[in-house]
Amino acid sequence: MKNILIFTLMFVFSFGYAQKLKQTNLEDRAQQRIDRLDKNLELSETQKEKLKTFFMEQAKTNKELKSEIVEAKKEVRKKRARQRRMRNEEKAKRMSMKADVEERKKVTTNKMQEILSPEQFEKWDDMNKEKAQTRKERKAQRMENRADQIRKSERSRSSNQNRRNERR
Repeated sequence: MKNILIFTLMFVFSFGYAQKLKQTNLEDRAQQRIDRLDKNLELSETQKEKLKTFFMEQAKTNKELKSEIVEAKKEVRKKRARQRRMRNEEKAKRMSMKADVEERKKVTTNKMQEILSPEQFEKWDDMNKEKAQTRKERKAQRMENRADQIRKSERSRSSNQNRRNERR
């Protein structure tokens, strides 16, 4: 218990010291800048005081801006994490739905096998395979049509851009 108390006190004092050290560093840096300027520009005491005030204000503003940037970065990270989580949830939902469809297909196939004669079932199975093949072909055709539309759109945009460039 005594060790925890000592550790806590050390932490509190070191934190306070670090804060004071930061402030001192800001003042030291401002003074160093003033000294460099004084060396080259031969500043008056009034100018030195005004510069010190300005540099300290500038340091505070920079510190605030830095904290705003850090917060903005945190928000971006949180947003990306939410988006990843949502994509994963959507993927899991699609996978679940796909599994449900597959399960229903198995149930239907088993039920049809119970009800139909072996010849009827074979014919029914062939009909389903033909339907599946037709669906695949239609999907491939739709995708090809879509690709053609995109290529046509890109050519149109390109020719429009060329006409605009010629007018200039």
